[in-house]
Amino acid sequence: MKQVASYTHTAMGLHWLLAFGVLEQFCLGWWMRSLPDKTGEQAWWFNLHKSFGLTIFMLALVLLVWRLRHPPPPLLETMPLWQRWSAKACHNGMYLCVMVMPISGYMGSSFTRFPIRYFGMPLPNFWGWESPELKALCSLLHLCTVIVFMVLVAIHIGAALMHLFVNRDRVFQRMWNWRRPV
Repeated sequence: MKQVASYTHTAMGLHWLLAFGVLEQFCLGWWMRSLPDKTGEQAWWFNLHKSFGLTIFMLALVLLVWRLRHPPPPLLETMPLWQRWSAKACHNGMYLCVMVMPISGYMGSSFTRFPIRYFGMPLPNFWGWESPELKALCSLLHLCTVIVFMVLVAIHIGAALMHLFVNRDRVFQRMWNWRRPV
């Protein structure tokens, strides 16, 4: 079987850290919605969610910079054109979502009277006024982006599993081949 070019170890590490961080945020975010409003417990979990979200945002920025300086290995020429276009669209959509989610969350938090904290450390409130309407708008954007992102992640995982188990074309191994020399 023909050897398939892999991502670098750095790209793989950043991808999987981001993937696990996003999975954690999905789970924590949905679970937090069940907490009683305006309690100390809810505030603690929301601050933790915001802290992880900002960390993931910074990690995504690092990945984007890395990706701009280190283009991904080419896809197989045997892949149908629609699959290559779909992969590019899905990846670009996920990058967009991973930028919009924390920005909309931060903006929404800026339109409340509560301080924004990063693992307990106060952060600046760039907008600086309380506005329940703008908070609601940012929260809606945040939630809609999460839903779009979850759909894109499901498509991404489905495509990866298709390449691993159905096509067996070694596309999956591009992001999982830890033994290859870099």
